[in-house]
Amino acid sequence: SQVYGGASDASSIYKGDFIELFNNSNLDVNISNYSIQYAGATAGTWSKKNFDPLTIIPAGKYFLIACNGIGGTGLGITDLPASDFTFGVNLHANNGKIVLVNNQTALNGADCSGFTTILDLVGYGTSGCYETSAAGALSFTTAAFRINNGCTDTNNNSYDFKIVTPAPRNSVSPLNDCSVLSIGKNEISKFSLYPNPVKGGKVFISSNNNYAERSVQIFDVLGKQVVSQNGTQNSVEVGHLTKGIYIIKVAEEGKVATRKLVIE
Repeated sequence: SQVYGGASDASSIYKGDFIELFNNSNLDVNISNYSIQYAGATAGTWSKKNFDPLTIIPAGKYFLIACNGIGGTGLGITDLPASDFTFGVNLHANNGKIVLVNNQTALNGADCSGFTTILDLVGYGTSGCYETSAAGALSFTTAAFRINNGCTDTNNNSYDFKIVTPAPRNSVSPLNDCSVLSIGKNEISKFSLYPNPVKGGKVFISSNNNYAERSVQIFDVLGKQVVSQNGTQNSVEVGHLTKGIYIIKVAEEGKVATRKLVIE
């Protein structure tokens, strides 16, 4: 939900680089078997840190990963808030790529299109690895900040992230319940998608009217439609899809909901 790599200059706002995760679902997520990985914009060798056992991000909560070692070793002005995890790597101030991986095996290669274990990906600046298009270049005083306080995830880094003054949040920051976010009059009321990530063969849909006639479309990261379903079913068969990140679009009663869907 936020990336800052500009802690290496006297003009930097913070003394440490950081990566901020956010659980935008309504269920707690156990990331104990996941890893966080980083590589330069065009690099194919990744730095990796496995999460600790029993690491859980509660629903609607943030998780701050301090980089540059414990507490940060940069030249900036302000100390980071207390971190929830540390990753001893220097993020590039302007360009790079960061991935959340659903296992603890290091990635290999600069082209992320063939990776099937990525749960989320942010490429910024001149990175050749991103979701749809890269977020803007960062600086000593700016971060990539996911819009709607982390609730918006359309699989497009350029759209989902604005480049603004960094504002790191950690596990003691206030709860952010994305279910009450008002996206607009055309958003399906009380829309829910579960489980997500999907480890079985089906994903279930819930809304204010579970008996509504609905259209469901699923697209891969290249925009190709891979699932199309119409009817009153509250589940969609996804067991035939390969592991990776997709976009699911649901339309019912003249309203629409679009979400990221992760297949594990």
